[in-house]
Amino acid sequence: MDDTMPLSCAQRGLWYLHHLEEPTTAYNVPLHVRLSGRLDRRALAFALSDVVGRHEPLRTVYPTVRGDPRQRVLEEERLPSLLSIDDRPETAGDRLSQAERHHFDLSTEPPIRGHLHRLGADEHMLLLVMHHIAVDGWSCPILLRDLGIAYTARLNGTPPAWPPLRTSYGEYARRQQELLADAEKPGRGLAAQLEHWRGTLAGLPEELELPFDRDRPVLPSHNSGTVSLHITPELHRRLLRTARRNRCTLFMGLQAGTAALFTRCGAGTDIPIGVPTVGRTETDLEDLVGLFVNPLVLRFDTSGDPSFKELLMRVRSTSLDAYANWDLPFEYLVARLNPRRSPAHHPLFQTMLAFNNDLGTGHQFPGLSVEAALADPGTAKFDLDVGFSEKRTGTGETAGVTGSLQYSRDLFDHGTAQWLAAGLVGLLDSASRNPERPISAIVED
Repeated sequence: MDDTMPLSCAQRGLWYLHHLEEPTTAYNVPLHVRLSGRLDRRALAFALSDVVGRHEPLRTVYPTVRGDPRQRVLEEERLPSLLSIDDRPETAGDRLSQAERHHFDLSTEPPIRGHLHRLGADEHMLLLVMHHIAVDGWSCPILLRDLGIAYTARLNGTPPAWPPLRTSYGEYARRQQELLADAEKPGRGLAAQLEHWRGTLAGLPEELELPFDRDRPVLPSHNSGTVSLHITPELHRRLLRTARRNRCTLFMGLQAGTAALFTRCGAGTDIPIGVPTVGRTETDLEDLVGLFVNPLVLRFDTSGDPSFKELLMRVRSTSLDAYANWDLPFEYLVARLNPRRSPAHHPLFQTMLAFNNDLGTGHQFPGLSVEAALADPGTAKFDLDVGFSEKRTGTGETAGVTGSLQYSRDLFDHGTAQWLAAGLVGLLDSASRNPERPISAIVED
């Protein structure tokens, strides 16, 4: 009896990348959870097991069956110990870094490992190292919420009383395959979306030429560096005001600024940029941990030296069209468009632009204060990966935008990445002061 299920499109793409580059840590997702206060370790260990039992992707392995990758959910009683404990504060930093670089064997090993390190008398760091095939950024707040619920219950000596999940990831993957079969039939919804993307991305540049310091290697090392971005509260307010006057979101304004910067750096006027979408197209999926994120390709036209205001309107139109056709999985789209593939760079776009996910606050761990953050795994999946986080005061006032620009060390020196980050902030500052100015005349203060 076959107890395996098909992979989702996103999982299949990641599975192939993992095996193409094996061994690799490029697709590890390290989640750091700092726990301050009196911690009940036994309750935490039970709670982690509860969460892994609830969310099937965290206990799924990916064997090859007749040459095809499949997924098999492990029974809870077959799971290995999920949490290791280390009581040596003096070596915690080195051991955490080592744990983040774990190489997962997806065919036999559950895609999550827990490490609890004591930092002090009442101070612990819980590190959850997960493979991206099992989680995305939107999964992490769900995981933390459920871990807190389970920890609370286990403190009281009972298992968590969760409401049942309305579906499973395996069922989602099965339904996705059925829907994609319909995409091959003219007149169906996904077929129309496929035709939209065929027209929108026809003639797309194979590779965006940015101010690289080195030629692109045949095989990327995935070594990365990171520089910080900071938008002041005053600039934050001006950007919002400029965007809203043109019926745009703040994120659209950041997209316009990035496209303008790339054109000014010599990348041309046909600028493809990737943006992640949540990919949870049904309400039944909202409480699931799993890989749902789906990138969209936004193809920005900066030809004719438009004003920043005009570019905003173009960005708005491009974004709205893309989001109206967001159901088609990116991996399926790449397979159908069949661009020339190269292991040297990502297909269709090489720069990702995102609003980073908020892991949430106020996680319920009785007797503990909790600080959670996704760690930078130190691996570059794109030439540039720019993430922004909007800050607000307790009363909802703008408090600035923080961000980071992760860059491939294969292509960029640190100084060049700093110059790009500073150039983006400077361009946004100047453009928000005078959005009628052509992008070629914007002064990057």
